Amino acid sequence: MCEKRNLLIEQMGSAITTLFPENFHFDIHKPLVGSHDPKISEPGHRLAVSQMRARLGDSKVLATHRDFDLVRFLKARNFNIEETVSMYEQMLGYRKRYRVDEPNFIRDFEPLEVFVKCYPNGVLGTDRQGYPVVYDLPGSVDVRGFSQAMSDEELCGQLMWSLENLERVMEQMSEARASLVDKWTVVIDVQYLGWEHLSTSQLARGRKVQQLFDVCYPERMHKLLFVNISRCFHIGFQLFRPFIPQATRDKELSIHSGTGRVDDKGDPKCSQWINYGCKVPQSLYKSNILADISRSWSKVQLAPGKVHRVSLEAMAGDVLSYSFYTDSGHVHFGICLERAEDTEGVTEPVWVKHMARCNSELQLVQDSVEVDQQGKYCLVFDNKTSWTFSKSLTLTFNCNTISTQ
Repeated sequence: MCEKRNLLIEQMGSAITTLFPENFHFDIHKPLVGSHDPKISEPGHRLAVSQMRARLGDSKVLATHRDFDLVRFLKARNFNIEETVSMYEQMLGYRKRYRVDEPNFIRDFEPLEVFVKCYPNGVLGTDRQGYPVVYDLPGSVDVRGFSQAMSDEELCGQLMWSLENLERVMEQMSEARASLVDKWTVVIDVQYLGWEHLSTSQLARGRKVQQLFDVCYPERMHKLLFVNISRCFHIGFQLFRPFIPQATRDKELSIHSGTGRVDDKGDPKCSQWINYGCKVPQSLYKSNILADISRSWSKVQLAPGKVHRVSLEAMAGDVLSYSFYTDSGHVHFGICLERAEDTEGVTEPVWVKHMARCNSELQLVQDSVEVDQQGKYCLVFDNKTSWTFSKSLTLTFNCNTISTQ
């Protein structure tokens, strides 16, 4: 077993032991077998399961999915057979993409070091109903660091591995207690949540993670609790809320402060069980491009409320390529074709790329635009939304002629 996986399991270990009766041995590598199969009492549910199995075929239904599990998928889609079958096939696609059903998936999976050391989350015992409590701290995420060190696909893969571990925990909890444990409670600590966590790119990443949870683990959530909420969270949550299924929204409960629990060492932060994350070191970035380009690219200081323009000549069919980032704070960026003054002495530019906010403090912005007219083009960097802070802009650009041969 690799060192990183050992470290992650060690972090999980003390928390997981709090979930089980004394002297019970938890085996993280024990495969799921679906040993607990509660009977479906409602005739309508049994009919829907039969129809779902008939549509999918026995070869597609996972061996570990009992009729009781299929009802979870049906509930998530209001017992619409067509939508449920489509959802189940999406789930199979996720599992194939991340190789979840390979025999030694849990044993052979290699978690990324950045996820093990820097991603803030943990398992915090059980709730009053005996369900495991998953603790997540999105406000402690180093947004820029994770953007540079881990792709959306890699994050989904890491989270799916963690959830598959949690599935094994719940099955063995069911064995130890002789009663079904099939849900978890999620506590989201939104302290330190800032505007950088609510950028367009981060909301898009959050939607991908939410879709994975919704499709692969439906009706697993017992309750969704928010603690240490702030005004920033209220605004951001309204942006994200439309993408959350109604069944999940019904489980929301906001709490303004902690519960007063401490870990075995008396720490009110329960650091024994929760990884509070840290700033991602540049050594874990996928490449050190930001360090390299600082020596070869142009640097400009954007004063508060000012605009920086870069002009270059281009022929029809040329491609304008650009890359830039800022040390702190976003900028608005666009590309226009400068035109001669009209009869009233007013210059009206033609926008090739309209001005839009770029979260350049979180990630490197790179793109290219093909132009269809000859003329002078202007790259516009706008800091007018910031009236108090200047920003250091690092950029490069060029004009490439595409060969027609």
